Amino acid sequence: MSKLGELHREEKEAQLELEKAEKEAQKIRMSITDLLAEQSEDKEKQLKEITMAAEAEVEKKILALSDSLSGDTQEKLSRLYEKEEILEKAATASLREYILSSGSSGR
Repeated sequence: MSKLGELHREEKEAQLELEKAEKEAQKIRMSITDLLAEQSEDKEKQLKEITMAAEAEVEKKILALSDSLSGDTQEKLSRLYEKEEILEKAATASLREYILSSGSSGR
């Protein structure tokens, strides 16, 4: 084979190697894109899980606070009711005493 023929053959082989390398590089680029997309999806799933857990915890704390406030409110209402009864009894007794004293001094 002549020197020129050998150079053409080597050039074609180099061209084929270059095309193979370009195809391999393209596959790697696609793989990187796919990996990044997959990682992004995984991160998004993790974020959703963390968010859901945090929301559940917040809801739990809100319910606990709500229950606590309800209990405090009920306790305060009970004390007010007791005080109201005491005041009503005192007012009734005072009014009765006033009426009795007014009736006896008016005669």
